[in-house]
Amino acid sequence: MGFLDILVQRGLEKQARSWGKGCARVMLFSFLAAKNHYLSAMVQQGINPTAAWMSRKALIDRNRWHQTNETDFVFDETGDIVSITDDMSLLQVIHYVIEIEYGYDLREVPSWRRQELLALAHEAADKWCSR
Repeated sequence: MGFLDILVQRGLEKQARSWGKGCARVMLFSFLAAKNHYLSAMVQQGINPTAAWMSRKALIDRNRWHQTNETDFVFDETGDIVSITDDMSLLQVIHYVIEIEYGYDLREVPSWRRQELLALAHEAADKWCSR
């Protein structure tokens, strides 16, 4: 493996970490926006929105995703379906998005390398959410 190959590999790894961190950051922002927008009105009505409900709002804000019923979302590019049940956290939803959406973006990468890059993206999302 030459020096240029090593630089390309390092660039892919950096991109994977950036993708995971960016996904977590954007989804958390969308989650908090939904919480701020809906929370006071719902509490006044005696409804306490769950983290899963707000996570659904965060997922619907992403491009290439659409909601088919109250809990199911489809990734338009692959038809993969994610069911966000009421016991799920935002971090779990973020990991689904990384696995499906970033996995799709890496479809041209050999499967062994794709798994390494997905693991880096998941790790970066975990790290960003735990700070």
